[in-house]
Amino acid sequence: MRTYKDLAIAEEEDKLVHAIETSRNLLIEAPTGSGKSLYIPWFLSRHFSGRIVVLQPRRIAALALAQYSAKLHNEPCGKTVGYQFRQDSCKSSETRILFQTYGNFLQELLHGKLNADWVVFDEYHERKADMDLLFAYFNGRQQKPQLPRIAVMSAALNRDELEAALGVKCLQLGHPLYPVQILHQKPAAGVNIAAGQGIESEVVRALRTLYRNNIWQTTLVFLPGKAEIARCHTAASEALGVGVAEFLELYGGQDRETQDRIFEETERPRVIFTTNIAETSITVPNVTGVVDSGIERVNEYDDSKKVNVLRTLPISLQNAIQRSGRSGRTQNGCAIRLWTEDTEKHMPQGIVPEVLQIEPSELILQKAALEESWPLSPDGSRVTSQQNVIASHSNPKATNDADVIASAAKQSITLPTAIPAAREKTATTMLENFGMLQDGHITELGKRAIQTPISNIPLALILAKAECAEDLPDLLLAAMAWIHSGTEFVQKAKVSLDLFTLAKDTLSKAINAPREVTFTLKQLRDYRDKLRHCETKEMPVQDGHDNTRHCEPQRGEAIHAVVIRSLLNAFPEALATPSGNVYKLSNGNTIRLQVAEAPYAILALSMLRTEAASKSELRVNLYAPVPKEMLGGESDKIRYELLWRSGQERFIGIEIHESESPNGDVRETSRKEILPQEASPKVLEKLKELTVDAWRDKLEKENWTGRYLTENLQTLLIKMRLAAKLYPEYGLPEFNNEDMELIFNELTDGIFLLRDINEDRYRNIVEDYFGKSMLAWLQKTFPDHYVLPNGKRARYSYQAVATDDEQSSGKIVQSADGVLVEISARIEDFMQLRGEHKIADNKLKVRYDILAPNFRTIQKTWDLTSFWQNTYAEVRKELRGRYPKHPWPEKIM
Repeated sequence: MRTYKDLAIAEEEDKLVHAIETSRNLLIEAPTGSGKSLYIPWFLSRHFSGRIVVLQPRRIAALALAQYSAKLHNEPCGKTVGYQFRQDSCKSSETRILFQTYGNFLQELLHGKLNADWVVFDEYHERKADMDLLFAYFNGRQQKPQLPRIAVMSAALNRDELEAALGVKCLQLGHPLYPVQILHQKPAAGVNIAAGQGIESEVVRALRTLYRNNIWQTTLVFLPGKAEIARCHTAASEALGVGVAEFLELYGGQDRETQDRIFEETERPRVIFTTNIAETSITVPNVTGVVDSGIERVNEYDDSKKVNVLRTLPISLQNAIQRSGRSGRTQNGCAIRLWTEDTEKHMPQGIVPEVLQIEPSELILQKAALEESWPLSPDGSRVTSQQNVIASHSNPKATNDADVIASAAKQSITLPTAIPAAREKTATTMLENFGMLQDGHITELGKRAIQTPISNIPLALILAKAECAEDLPDLLLAAMAWIHSGTEFVQKAKVSLDLFTLAKDTLSKAINAPREVTFTLKQLRDYRDKLRHCETKEMPVQDGHDNTRHCEPQRGEAIHAVVIRSLLNAFPEALATPSGNVYKLSNGNTIRLQVAEAPYAILALSMLRTEAASKSELRVNLYAPVPKEMLGGESDKIRYELLWRSGQERFIGIEIHESESPNGDVRETSRKEILPQEASPKVLEKLKELTVDAWRDKLEKENWTGRYLTENLQTLLIKMRLAAKLYPEYGLPEFNNEDMELIFNELTDGIFLLRDINEDRYRNIVEDYFGKSMLAWLQKTFPDHYVLPNGKRARYSYQAVATDDEQSSGKIVQSADGVLVEISARIEDFMQLRGEHKIADNKLKVRYDILAPNFRTIQKTWDLTSFWQNTYAEVRKELRGRYPKHPWPEKIM
């Protein structure tokens, strides 16, 4: 029978003894398979009399380690070794080593419960948000000797950063008992594993390699999710045959019995298709082979859309090392990675901290609670702000629990990785609006919310605001249980699920609700039972009136209204109102609900945007129907917007109904599309009022001004501006910004179709504005062409000059203020002209643009006489050889 001494890391005991004698804390890096998760807690329990709490990121790891550790003690779980996590606990007063999930430990700490000499942070490389918060809390308070000592360990750590934080040197201990061979399998042509294309064939190919090489006891196949697990399971069993191995699946949310089968000793070969749940801490018996897909499913928060995005991304090299290390524990192992060595060189080294990926409101509130150091006293009563202590730390060495974690003023907690500033600001504002934070400090309402049995901020707010049991009817509690704990169930469903149907069926036992939901419902009912004595809660007397709240039981429709109102207040941003054949959220996201009878509005309570290589889709997994009457307030308003239809290149109208509540909150209740040609005259006028601003934004955004403001029209406007400047006596429009604004308004006013914003329409408006009777004079005064002495025509160009362009002579290159007029022709066509050239009754000088025979500019001048006398000879010398067929007289003058 194996003992702790048989673990590879046991050889390093002398180093551990020296470390605990010379340092308060431990920092340990030991490879996968070295036995650190079992040996370190046992070692500490032999040298310290108190409890050793070993934190694990997942329940399955805490359970498996506790069971194996108890086996090494030759005892049942619950005596020397125990475990504890949400839904399940097996411990006693004799328990010295307690395996516990990070989340469960954090909740106990927030409730003022702490019983540990050592807190072991296992698998810290995963950098979950609760890991970082707990590490920052304990490490920042190490000057208090009554607090537990901490040990941080993993197979791969950021040693420099953690050594600086803990003030200790990292112990690099142990070695795997058996070597693991790493093979890279280049995907076949046409296979794109990241996009989910061809992953089944690559997994089957890798399994065949292991089978042919007799590496065939237990094989772990790491895949991103249950969909890939199902496909690869089917493909492998069909390709290899069920006789060659037992094919199993392992992922989160399975029942205990199914997961327990994975850890049973068996001589029959097994292939276990799993997610990253099997990546750390657990030891599946007899693993000799690993097939690693190299991808994982990551849930990230999208700030712009305010929705979780489920992305399939490449794993880090740290993940790959952990996965490979699942083999080589009981004999030589082999890991086949479904990517090339070159690909591996470009993989990210470490795991992205979860703090950078999540919506942080829950983390911020928990952090504020720990900073205030306020939780409950040992008897469960609230500690007053004057006491200002964290209570109920039951350290055996302490004589008084209140003395164990005596708190001073607020002590800031600095997370190892900061929350992104913009996201933190948004979340903090939400918590302040809920009344849970004020000036960065947790409020009494926030403290009550932290004390509730669930961590979801809006749901905790409902519980914290409840004044008596009747504020929490069963229907509301069942709905809250599904919102909080039914995520995995509803995400598996192929259709959107009605929250109230699920809640009612759960209460009537018409469905077999998931274990998580049932457990949460029990917790919520227990919380409500504590409020039973508040059926008539006394409120302060104000203005001589008795404000006692009489809590009376609600019935039928009244209960349903209470539930909807509670959810509306807790999830205001989840309200989606009708917009044509879809629902629209306040952040702009649209939702299509495929149900037989569409409700008036919905609360979209569980949404997920899935992103793969080829598509992105927003799905609503869980919704609550909201009747129209629940959205009514003291006043209803109607407003209109224009919506661009790119396929039709037009604007359509949107009629939006809004409800203003007595407290001034405005909420959108519905919206519908309106085609302008079908609108009533009154509505059409309202839509027309919006067209000018809508076109201004659209044309600028799309850079579409060229559709109507062509080069010819720009020239016409320059001529008109020159006319106004040179002939002020005529009182012509100046076409300044104010004039152009009026012209644009006329162009776009009442127009919905892009095809109506065109050059002809714009020209007609401009000419009318200038005066059509003056157009002939304008053309004569500012002509387009000039007839040269040889009969050819030279073109005038009218150019707007944005800034003064100065020649070397210092003269400003402009014909008039802001305008340059040029006449262009080949040099031979100008040979009979002399001096300056002017138009507009000799008011406007024109610059000559002299072109070579190839029509490229060779000189620009205001005075041809000067050119012939001073420059022509050099030009002739340079060009006559290149263009001998053109006339090049020796002298022009």
